[in-house]
Amino acid sequence: MKNILSHTRMTRVMIIILSVITGQAAIAQQTFQHTLFRNQLLGLNPAIAGTQDHIPLALTHRSQWVGLEGAPSTQVFTVHGPATKKAGLGLTMINDQTGPAGTFSIQLSYAWKVKLTDTRTLSFGLAPALYQFSLDKSKLTTDQAGDPLLTGVNEKSISADVLAGVYFYDEKIAVGFSIPNLLRSEVFFGDALATERLPRHFILTASYSDTLNATWRFNPLAIGRYTPGAPAQGDLTLRGVYKETAWLGLGGRASTAKDKGEALLMQFGLDHGPYSIGYSYDYTLSTIGENSGGSHEILLRYRIPLCGQGKVRKKKEDDIVAPIAPTD
Repeated sequence: MKNILSHTRMTRVMIIILSVITGQAAIAQQTFQHTLFRNQLLGLNPAIAGTQDHIPLALTHRSQWVGLEGAPSTQVFTVHGPATKKAGLGLTMINDQTGPAGTFSIQLSYAWKVKLTDTRTLSFGLAPALYQFSLDKSKLTTDQAGDPLLTGVNEKSISADVLAGVYFYDEKIAVGFSIPNLLRSEVFFGDALATERLPRHFILTASYSDTLNATWRFNPLAIGRYTPGAPAQGDLTLRGVYKETAWLGLGGRASTAKDKGEALLMQFGLDHGPYSIGYSYDYTLSTIGENSGGSHEILLRYRIPLCGQGKVRKKKEDDIVAPIAPTD
């Protein structure tokens, strides 16, 4: 009876681990809950690929709930650019570690743009994605030495899926909708009890850009996330851009979960020529915030001009590019 109860408890542990890998951590890795999400929107929506008149390379590091053991740590790299006047290509690489569970993913994005009017464009995107899930069993403890249930679980698993998205934009407004893990592929860890499916996510993003005067530009940003069976979550940030060289934003994050997910958001950054650097801080309002130092993000970005001597090429009449903004 004791062994049966022990195995039952271990089964529950494995279910929790898989829930972390394919559930909560999937939000961090496959949709990466970043406050600076607008700078790497390609990782959330493949329709972004090639919508700028330059090639942006961006790298971010996020340390979530600093001070808590096993808290998520995420790194994201993105690059994209136009392949033709109507098509774009992009690459996203994401690495995430949450306690004993880790995920590394690569996604290749392809986007096709349809010019609706002289100022309005609709882009459609698809991105096949490859995920490698890992589990460090040395960081797990059980009440039975050499537990066969744990021994029968592999430390690594590979799965593949697809992201799909659409992106509408003009000179002031940009709205996107995407579905990561469209196929809900299986994640198999070598044991029948350790098989799950990737959760399908629904993501809505929106931004607005308007010049207030010769000095300031108003640039609010919003994102909403929903996963069936999990609480919905949304961010709203009011951001101002000063002379196209510096930006500052204040906002908040809300969730339908009770006492989970709410946070105050702060971000700022500097742009100097093709170089950008940004920082954000999340002050968690839920009980988890009482035991952590909040969440920190750092952004580094470089813009490669498409042609010319270090200058972005002039836009031609039939070119399709995103609204002019300091973020991609």
